[in-house]
Amino acid sequence: MTGIETAAELAEAGHRVTLVTADEIASNLSVRGRERTRRALDALGVVCHEHTRVERIGATAVTLVHATGEMQVGEIEVNGLPGFTVAVSDDPGVILWLDVVDGLIRHVFVMRNPAKMAAVRTVREISRH
Repeated sequence: MTGIETAAELAEAGHRVTLVTADEIASNLSVRGRERTRRALDALGVVCHEHTRVERIGATAVTLVHATGEMQVGEIEVNGLPGFTVAVSDDPGVILWLDVVDGLIRHVFVMRNPAKMAAVRTVREISRH
């Protein structure tokens, strides 16, 4: 089973799914096939990050590196939970927040709606320096 098939099956079962790929989704398909795949994943609620690689996975954070621009990360609190904003170049990005239980990530929540994102302010900038 491919990552795309796995993501679709998990999403259909009601799980929140984020698919990360260093290339583009379904890069082995035609342009039309890739577009159809993206629409199907979007309809299932799968969050897709293309041209991105996972650099590190920790107990309370996942570090992603996007290939097309500089990533800006800010630490925030959302509904009392730890989180962060991620923006790449001129893309407003996403807000992610974590449900951490006993030191382990139980859920990762993702928001990409610009209207809702405007209401969340950054608490502290995080840099890689």
